[in-house]
Amino acid sequence: MNAWRVSAILLRCLYFALIAVDLYQSRWLHLSLNALVFFVLLGLAYFERKDAKYYAVDTLLLALFIAAWASPLVGVKLVSSVFGPDKLFHFSGGLLLGWLAMLFYRDHISDRAVCWLTAVLAALAVGAAWEVVEYVYFVIEPSTMLITLQDSMLDLVADTLGACVGAAAVLFWKVKK
Repeated sequence: MNAWRVSAILLRCLYFALIAVDLYQSRWLHLSLNALVFFVLLGLAYFERKDAKYYAVDTLLLALFIAAWASPLVGVKLVSSVFGPDKLFHFSGGLLLGWLAMLFYRDHISDRAVCWLTAVLAALAVGAAWEVVEYVYFVIEPSTMLITLQDSMLDLVADTLGACVGAAAVLFWKVKK
């Protein structure tokens, strides 16, 4: 069995355990958000059955979400700042989503520039959806986080920069092969 596949399975089990912790602690909003992420990432298993190239991205995305979940446990606060940990998570998420989208689209779109742009826009759309979820989360429970327009825009910039780098890396890798 592929090491990336084993890692993806183990991290998926760990993420499920973290969701159980949210349930045990009655953190319903965290539970709903993490369950949504878990099931969306579970959808990658469909693609992994057909092509093992998705295992690495799946493993890294799971590791990123687990790190974000666990960061408060080690004293890292995901507060809004231009170069804070929150932006690092957004950049990393954008990078991995750009990478994933590029892996998917490069087999279906022959023009490399259009493929790259499509991958970046797909990652940006996921980043925008994430910001909407953050806003809804804030509306439901305002004391849990501070949402500002500047923070959301900087998050989208970090998502987009990460997606550009991730998609370009896959594009370069394909050209070099």
